[in-house]
Formats: sequence, structure tokens, C-alpha cells
Amino acid sequence: MTYYYDVLNFLKSESAYFFSWSDVPGDDTEKLIKFILHDLDYVSWVENAEIHKSDDGKTIHIFKDENSVEIIMEEPPRKATLKISDGKIRDLYVKTENGKLNIYLRNRRRYCDDCLSNILQIFPRQEIQQNCTRLANQGLINRRKGTCYNCDKHKLVNWIETADEIFT
Repeated sequence: MTYYYDVLNFLKSESAYFFSWSDVPGDDTEKLIKFILHDLDYVSWVENAEIHKSDDGKTIHIFKDENSVEIIMEEPPRKATLKISDGKIRDLYVKTENGKLNIYLRNRRRYCDDCLSNILQIFPRQEIQQNCTRLANQGLINRRKGTCYNCDKHKLVNWIETADEIFT
């Protein structure tokens, strides 16, 4: 039995959802803070920051003292840009789902074959290796040496990186 789509769909789901634009400030504020705090670990000040949305609804401002993060929605809403006061910039992608503008990230989670096997309960692990190699050869996923998000070991890892791959 092939697990080709199980692996592909898992990697797609891990690469995507960040927050709903209309729910910040609001229900998704905590998701936004956790992402900035943990995944952009150089922004530790954000935990007690103020968060406001501009009057026109196109910019989310996060700030504390001289530190700031801005998330700017482009028109038409297909892309947003996260800008940090230290000069770092990160592209975000926008997708309308159920009437909401949902913000997606490029994947930052990379998984080794062993962890994918355990997470997806696909055994033997060679099934994962064969399917990931096939997906990589078809250009649907990336597969090379790196650090696994789950076990933190440096080994061969798999991930999806671009917005086009997330939305197909």
C-alpha cells in the first residue's frame, strides 16, 4: 500500500496556517504571539507587546518600547509582509477560506523519515523513505540534510517551502 498522499498532505498541513487576519487582535492573537516568540526567537519582547490594527484594516502593529513588528496586507490580498524593527522581513501568503482571510507561512517545519513514520504511523520506515524520495523527485517536496523539527537531530529531512506548493 502506498502512503504517497498521506505524506504529502501531512507536509502541506504542517506548512501552512498561521492566523486569521480578522481574528487579530482577537481569538488568534495568541497564535500570532507564539509564532513570533518561538519561531522567530529573536523577538522575545513580543510577549507583553501591544497589538493594534490600522483604521483601514491593512496593517497589524505589534510594539513595545522601541521594538516593533508590522504585518502589512497587500492589495489585492494575496500576500502580506511581516517586517521587524531590526530589519528582518518575512513573506506571508493570504488565502480566503470560509469568508476569512487566512495567513499562511512558508514551511519552517522539517521532518526526518523516522519522525514522519512515527507521526503518521506508517511502518516500516522504508515506506516513508520511498514515498518522500518519490515526492522529492517529482518536485513536490524538498528533501535534504537539515534539522528535524520533531526530534531536533541533524539528518535527511522533508518539507514543503513555497506558497504555490501549499495551495495546490
